[in-house]
Amino acid sequence: MSAAQAIGGGTPGDASRPLDLVVLGAAPAGLIRAFEHVRAAPRDEVRVVDTAPEPGGTWRTQRSEGFSCELGPQGFGLDAARERLLAGLGLAGQLVRAQVEVPLPLRRLAFAGAGPDAPLVTLRTGVEDLVQALRRHLGPRLLLGRPIRTRHASGDGYVVGLGGAVQTELHTRALHDARDADPQGPPSSVHLGFWTGDALPFLRGAGILLDAPPLRAALYVSNVFPGRAVPGRFLVRVVADVAPALAPESLAARAEAALRAATGLRGPLLFRRVTPTR
Repeated sequence: MSAAQAIGGGTPGDASRPLDLVVLGAAPAGLIRAFEHVRAAPRDEVRVVDTAPEPGGTWRTQRSEGFSCELGPQGFGLDAARERLLAGLGLAGQLVRAQVEVPLPLRRLAFAGAGPDAPLVTLRTGVEDLVQALRRHLGPRLLLGRPIRTRHASGDGYVVGLGGAVQTELHTRALHDARDADPQGPPSSVHLGFWTGDALPFLRGAGILLDAPPLRAALYVSNVFPGRAVPGRFLVRVVADVAPALAPESLAARAEAALRAATGLRGPLLFRRVTPTR
């Protein structure tokens, strides 16, 4: 045995039989790939590896001051494959559907897998519900916070070398690299909160495009998905098309000014947060 601990498909530390599948990347695409393999072949040994200490990539939901802010996609398009996935995870009853029509430019900027005809959905408390359900099902198959040092073919399979406090070699029959498979969402978003009574006279429909580079659009989240703010408050997400070379406070101030100028919105600002995704 080398200086690295070898892990195969037997008991921990036993390299006599390789793993059946190693997935690189624990964002949703990697988690889904592993979950579907385990569901089809529950006796197979599967591992999901990611450098990040938490799964999900940018599919994270932050809750603060009564507002639910998404770091990555605001939601996703619902097709037959995603319906089967959600049913398999026990999440079919948690779906929240968009309450207004979202134009294609806004779909492309703020949603994942959202073609022109796909119904737009999120989950009851945010897109991170999908990640956490996958995490619960995969359990100890997740190897998080482990840098991927090397990967190479070996015999009838592959060897993946992992860094960390204990260097590890994973021997596997099949290898799937999902690290670049997930839509990331806009590079930065500014979430702005207002009183509902102040917002509704000016903020109608799903949102608007903005002519204020690097700001591209304002998504009226509370119109699209009710429940993203406590009653009486209204959430707007202003998205950028590139990672702006601006301090968070400057970007937030510019987003508020652009929204007010484009819509005539008045009334006090209750909340603002910049949520970079990359």
